[in-house]
Amino acid sequence: RCQHKYDNGEPCKTPHVTEDQIKAAFVDEMNRVIANKDQVLTDIRALITTLTDTRELEEKESSAGKELEAISASIRKLVDDYAWTLIEQPEYDARYAEFLAQSKALEEQIAKIGEQREQRKTRKRELDAFYKVLKATGPIEEFDEELWNVAVKSIRILIGGQFSLSFRVD
Repeated sequence: RCQHKYDNGEPCKTPHVTEDQIKAAFVDEMNRVIANKDQVLTDIRALITTLTDTRELEEKESSAGKELEAISASIRKLVDDYAWTLIEQPEYDARYAEFLAQSKALEEQIAKIGEQREQRKTRKRELDAFYKVLKATGPIEEFDEELWNVAVKSIRILIGGQFSLSFRVD
């Protein structure tokens, strides 16, 4: 339902669609995918292969980890130097702040890489589930809720009441 149905005194122009229309559109679109099943399955396998290759992410994470270790060692040396009064307070404060900023930036970079890896794992699980279901599915005659849950990422209602389904492999 439109949350702005009567803004400015005008009714919303979003077309009204029924659940049955959405289900019928899904059946039609899913049958088009099934008609090209072999190619879709090949594309999914290729996408999964790409997603599971995390060497680049692992190299970036390792490199950032080594930089973080070096900065930690520099911080320890700075603290030791300060403890033995080899440097003055203003210089210590400036260098410590610089090391701390570098350390924080690297920690954020490592966290971001971890998030990217987790997103890839999640995407791979979704694609694996879609692959298994699609491989076992022949043409469908009626709406299948399980297939919908595995296959559909989103649906958009277009002008004129047309639908645009986005599948999880898109």
